[in-house]
Order: sequence, then structure tokens, then C-alpha cells
Amino acid sequence: MQKSSSVLLLLGTLLISMALGIGISLLIAHFFELTPLVNDINQQFPPKEVEHWYLSMLVQGLGHAFTFLIPAIVFWRIFENKTRKGFSRLQLSRVSSAWITIVVAFALISVNHQIIDWNQNIQLPDAFKAVEDWMRAKEQEKISLTQGLLQMESRSKLLVAMLVFGIIGPVGEEVFFRGVLQTKLNDWGLTPVKSIWVAATVFSLIHFQFYGFFPRLLLGALFGYLFLWSGNIWMPILAHVINNSFFVLTAFTKQKWPSSYKNLEVITDSSMSFIISFALSVILLYHFRKQNLSQAKHSGTTD
Repeated sequence: MQKSSSVLLLLGTLLISMALGIGISLLIAHFFELTPLVNDINQQFPPKEVEHWYLSMLVQGLGHAFTFLIPAIVFWRIFENKTRKGFSRLQLSRVSSAWITIVVAFALISVNHQIIDWNQNIQLPDAFKAVEDWMRAKEQEKISLTQGLLQMESRSKLLVAMLVFGIIGPVGEEVFFRGVLQTKLNDWGLTPVKSIWVAATVFSLIHFQFYGFFPRLLLGALFGYLFLWSGNIWMPILAHVINNSFFVLTAFTKQKWPSSYKNLEVITDSSMSFIISFALSVILLYHFRKQNLSQAKHSGTTD
């Protein structure tokens, strides 16, 4: 398939799927007379009085599925004529030192947390104050929506939030951005490294959270390198699931056990935690890369 045709098909599949997802979400919202959670929060409704939480999470889950997972699968299966196995050049059982993905995903939480703080404190020059005000308003709107969705006073709500934010979202995003986009960018002539960073940039931009751009960019790049080095889509999915699930668990801990949350916050905010986590991650990722590239070379699967 020619590059231009492939690009148009991928973009068209994405837009049609997103439109279907929005349509279904609007029908659900209309049928059940839902109001946006962000409006409830802006009107200062107590979180426990938001009655449509489960339906809102259903809409959120459908949004994730129709925005990333479904268009990725449709494009891959129908237009690329490939199966699920086509997302990976190596079977999961042949990935060396897969445990490193788990350790690094946890270790980088502290690093990512401090990069988030730095990114949120970026200020634009005075000449761009109007732009900055608009960006911060959009950021606050996203934060308010997320806070509303992560009001979890029960374990059942925690499980639903883990499913939507910790599993459905990461699986869909990794299949789309790493499995499809990064792979196709490489097929279209970009080097593997350029493919990683372009896919990571699109991954960060598409969230439309300007004060979370750099943390998502770096996480996207990490997921991209895990995919490149391991040759298996489950490695970035695993790292992404751990990252998002920890975020959900942290929100739950903040509500249920505030003192434990404060202790956790002290640890993740410390400079020593940043240095140790970063150094450990670099060492482990170097080992992971070395082991898996050696494995790929030995088995004759290198590009």
C-alpha cells in the first residue's frame, strides 16, 4: 500500500471511529439526561452527590475504545490485512528480562511526578499571556473532569476506574501509537528512533493538556523504546498499565487514607528519590536493551 493512501486510510479510520464514539456517548448522555461532570464540579457539587458516576465512566471507556483501540484494530485487520500477532515481531515468551519493564515503570513514577510539577510551572512570555490563560483554563477543565471521575469512595468504583483508566486506556493507546503509528512511521521511511519520537509527540499532543506535554512525551518515548527493543507490544502496554493504575490508586489513597498519601507524596517529591529512580531506570533499561538486541540478533530478527 502506498504511503499517501495508508496515511489517509489511518486518518479516515480514526476520524470515523471517533465520530461513532462521540455519537454513542451523546446518545447515552441524552437518554440518561447526563450533565458533564466538569459542570458539576464547577458548580461546587459535593463529589458524593454526583449520581451518574458509573455512566460517566462508561462514556469515558467508550471514548477510549473508539478513539484508539477500535480504529487501530480496524486499520490493522482490514486495510493492512494483518492479525493481532502482527503487532509483535517476537513472542512474549522470547522477550529477555521482561521483569525490568515492571521495575522501571514503578521507578520512573517519582521521576515523572517531578517532571509534571516542572511542566505545570512553565510560564510563557508576557506577549503570550492570552494564550497562556487559555491553555491554563483548558488544563483546569481537564483536571476538574479527571478529579470528578476519580472520586472513588468504594472499592467497586476503584475497580471500575482501574478498568477504564488503568487498562482500557493504556491498551488502546499502545496498540494505536506504538503498534500501528510507530510501526507505520518506520515503514514509511523514518528511522526507528525518529518513529518513536514522532509517535510520542503525537501521543502527547492529542491529549490537549499543554501543561502535561513533556511528561507524556517522555513516557511515550519510553513506551516506544520498550516496544522497539523487546519487539513485543505487551511490554509498553504493561508499563503504561502500571503507570496509569498507580495514578488511580494514588487518587484512591488520597481519599481513603490521607496520611498514607502524604507520606507517599513526600517520597515521590524528594530529590534523592528522583536521582535514585532515574539512575536505576537508566541502568536497567541499558541492560534490557542489551539483552533483547542480543536475543534478536541471535535469532535473526533484527531489522
